[in-house]
Amino acid sequence: MTKDHAQGVFIRFIDFRGELLLRASAIDGVAPAGKNRADEATYVYLNGTRLLVELPYQTVREIISKAEKARQANGNEPYIEIICMDSEAEIQKAD
Repeated sequence: MTKDHAQGVFIRFIDFRGELLLRASAIDGVAPAGKNRADEATYVYLNGTRLLVELPYQTVREIISKAEKARQANGNEPYIEIICMDSEAEIQKAD
């Protein structure tokens, strides 16, 4: 995602530990964190820091792609927030 297309786009990651809100333009990259590239967690890299989110890698990649598309389609919006959570976190949040 290019930095100029993502200044007003934020991604709220929700896992079993809580919530993390990041500006999409601060994200430098993501990588699978599980053993043998398992789909259990994802590293999010930003400004030389590696954060662990307990969400599947594919889910995180899809949300980042969605954030880029949202910014391109809604370039005049000052704030766009996209929520990234897996179905297990959704179920726990509902309880």
